Amino acid sequence: MDINSIFTSSKRIIVFLWLLGLLFTLPACNTMDSKVEGSYNNPYTKSEIERMLKYHGALVAKFEQGQWYFLSGHRWIKIENGGAKRFALAGNTSREKSPL
Repeated sequence: MDINSIFTSSKRIIVFLWLLGLLFTLPACNTMDSKVEGSYNNPYTKSEIERMLKYHGALVAKFEQGQWYFLSGHRWIKIENGGAKRFALAGNTSREKSPL
């Protein structure tokens, strides 16, 4: 076995592994929105969620298992804490009473 045949087979393995990695990576990079199905009980209006986010100074919220959370650093915290619920409901006069 000479040095050229070793280099060629090594190069083939590297190219194969690179292509294999690309094959698994590209589907994960899909940025299309997914269709959401099912029903859920959202206790707040969009403006109330926006006001609670503003109260906490947060930019990101998620609704999971019937509960709203905001992102604080690397942690998800319930959005209603710290007086945010009272702040949001006080500013929303179009809603008679919160179900919570």
